[in-house]
Amino acid sequence: MLSMQSPMPAQPEPLTLEISPSVITTAETLINCQSTPSAAWRAYYHHIAIATLITWLQAHRPEPITPWLPPEEQRAFWEGVGGAALQWGEVRIALFATETEDLETWEIPQEWVDLPAFVADYYLAVELHIEADPADSWLAVVGYATHGMVRESHRTEEHCYALPRQALVDDLYLLFLSQRLFGRRWSRVSAVPQFLPPVRESLLATCVAAGEPRLALPFEQWGGLFSVAAWRSHLYRERMAQGGREGRILSLGRWLRQWESEIEQAISQGWQGLEDIANDFQSSEMSLAYRFGGDYRRQTGAWFPDAVPGVVEVLRSAADKETQLSAIYLLGQIGQGDGEAIAALVAFQASTRDVDLRRQAAVSLGKIDPSHPAAGIRRGKVLDLGLQVGDAPVVLVLTLLPEGEKTNIQIRLNPIGDRALLPPDLGLIIENGEGVVFQEVRSRGRDQALQLAFRADGGDRFTVVVLLGDRQVRETFEL
Repeated sequence: MLSMQSPMPAQPEPLTLEISPSVITTAETLINCQSTPSAAWRAYYHHIAIATLITWLQAHRPEPITPWLPPEEQRAFWEGVGGAALQWGEVRIALFATETEDLETWEIPQEWVDLPAFVADYYLAVELHIEADPADSWLAVVGYATHGMVRESHRTEEHCYALPRQALVDDLYLLFLSQRLFGRRWSRVSAVPQFLPPVRESLLATCVAAGEPRLALPFEQWGGLFSVAAWRSHLYRERMAQGGREGRILSLGRWLRQWESEIEQAISQGWQGLEDIANDFQSSEMSLAYRFGGDYRRQTGAWFPDAVPGVVEVLRSAADKETQLSAIYLLGQIGQGDGEAIAALVAFQASTRDVDLRRQAAVSLGKIDPSHPAAGIRRGKVLDLGLQVGDAPVVLVLTLLPEGEKTNIQIRLNPIGDRALLPPDLGLIIENGEGVVFQEVRSRGRDQALQLAFRADGGDRFTVVVLLGDRQVRETFEL
């Protein structure tokens, strides 16, 4: 039995801990080490949670407290199942992390409860608060449950136990006291089945091809496979080799907050500022964004700062939309750090009802004052997989406009070239986080662009799908 060297502090409120920026940096490197966005976020969240908690616990205890799985095995585990665990003497503590605040129900994967290889004594619910400045990030342990408490809760169709938040024990001092007095707290569970090699290979092949492998088989069969470390590693290697079913996930919220690591990841995946794409194809940012003519490639830098008052006056007095868009665009080119330009864009964005004008005002504001709460961002990606119209490539454009607690997201698809048209039956589809289509539009052969727009909350996930015949491009995002 473990002995207490000194009493741990009582925790009448949820335990809150600062997250080291270095832990976040390491976690970000794990995103590209999984085959799907869902697996990438499992790795990201749970590396942060377990590294932070072990550091804090080790500062209070003399005995070793270590991750239950060594780092070289964690990626294979997160490829299939969320969660992490630490070993504290004989006691195993599993934890489940999310960025969703005030979650009413905590879902614990059935693997952690019913498989002998993974079963834990205690289960922690952890909320992550990842801020724009990594140094301001923190986590909260909102409560815990014992193995018996979890087994008595409702089991979902997705092979999870759903535990109401109010059922969690929120005083962590009781956990530390129980760990000292009682040690292990898990109930006995059934053994997993064994498979002959031909059956095992067939089941593994099914899981390799599945979007979520843990849901591709009956739980008993899946548990028999996933419980064996060698088979977990085989599954991970095969899924990574085939590249997964979706591209790497990108955090749009971090685009808005100008996180360098997220911007670098976006660039590595082909997402650029529209001005960069325009330069590559001898076009203009405004032509790509709005499909109207005009030479917006002129050298405007020499006008700064004298031109700002004149452009602001044009913006205030112009009655037609194209002139207003042009003035807003120019302020984004010449108004870096200029208080009059910033104030004019903020005021215009707040006063106009035209959503195109508001988006462009937000994007221009993001260029000259990226930290402003009303600043937006626009990124584009030239699509591959043979999606082109004659010699004109197709560009996918995302524009993000902050609207209080929500974000207005515009998805636009158009060919590069003033006179180019989209081919017939080119599809632009938006799927929600569960893969269900909730918006869709198709070209009719004479369209210069396709466009969809919607509002999303922080934490919402969606996938953009571009279809032409049997070819498709998929891009997955989380706000």
